[in-house]
Amino acid sequence: LVPLTGVIGLLVRDSHESLTSTRREIAGLAHVEQVQALMELVLKHRGQTVMVLSADAKASAARETTRAELDKRLSAIDRSVAAQPALALAKPWAELADEVRRATLGSSEIEVDRARAEHTRAYRRLYEHTILAAEVSGLLLDPDSRSYFLMDLVVQRMAPWSEALAQIRAVGRTALLRKEWQPDDALRLQSALGQEEAAFASVRRALEALRRSGEPEHPLTAETRRVADAFLAQARQLGKGSAAGVELPVYDKAGTQAVAQAGL
Repeated sequence: LVPLTGVIGLLVRDSHESLTSTRREIAGLAHVEQVQALMELVLKHRGQTVMVLSADAKASAARETTRAELDKRLSAIDRSVAAQPALALAKPWAELADEVRRATLGSSEIEVDRARAEHTRAYRRLYEHTILAAEVSGLLLDPDSRSYFLMDLVVQRMAPWSEALAQIRAVGRTALLRKEWQPDDALRLQSALGQEEAAFASVRRALEALRRSGEPEHPLTAETRRVADAFLAQARQLGKGSAAGVELPVYDKAGTQAVAQAGL
């Protein structure tokens, strides 16, 4: 919704920041950006794993491609953390990286609910890590209101919204794969829809604060909401217990677009 590169411009223009502090913030921003890209891959792999374990053979090849991307991204972050000892993230990152590898690159012979839970835990811990990285690098302590609210939005507000959309996608995808809507599906969907509503309310408050600080609304904002609403309309149709007019490829594509837009 707000490009991370825009934050760098704000940071560099802050004349009151020392060169050392600015370098630390830029290093922290680069790390946050890398981890957020990894988070997107974890969500993608979670969905593909659920499909594979639900006997969708077509998802297997796509999941292998995502696993290769995950392994490459994890290794890149390992190297960048080692190259930035001033951020003191080596220990927390090493522990977290191990958990992400177990959840995504470990054994595939597990049941669906466990796979979903392990991926979700890994995703949420990655989200918590981005907040830690933003704190230790000074990104969340910026005295300039615009860059502060921008980082608050990018680091703390967007990931919960993206995850809620991904959960909604997963519920509908599972039901459409089995070609049957069950009572548990309705409960899970209503819970995920409630999470999405709360998460976007948090995003909206951050956007309002950003506008009050003098930052113009990013042109992607309206488009991001439009894409999410189009997907949520399909999810609510499923929630009524009717899959009429809702096809798996269309639903999955709409959900994937919504998740990707929310992850910007």
